[in-house]
Amino acid sequence: MKVKAIHLWGAELGKTHRFEPIAVGRKHTWAYRGQVIQTNTLVTCDCVIEKIEEDEKVITASGFLKADGKIIYEMKNFAMRIVPM
Repeated sequence: MKVKAIHLWGAELGKTHRFEPIAVGRKHTWAYRGQVIQTNTLVTCDCVIEKIEEDEKVITASGFLKADGKIIYEMKNFAMRIVPM
């Protein structure tokens, strides 16, 4: 989501703003179904951006974290915000 934010609002924003990786005050869910362990060989993350709020500079997405193709975390309504420093 950070890459999308930079694409939308420009890299220069990093000089005057910071990324709030979990938007404070926004509800989200995070379900755990396992863990990444030493024997896993590939960890991937699938993320779908569902909402972009231009005025507040907030991106909301849902997605999965997989270990060797098995879904171990599911995230819903996960929001990232850009806030002034």
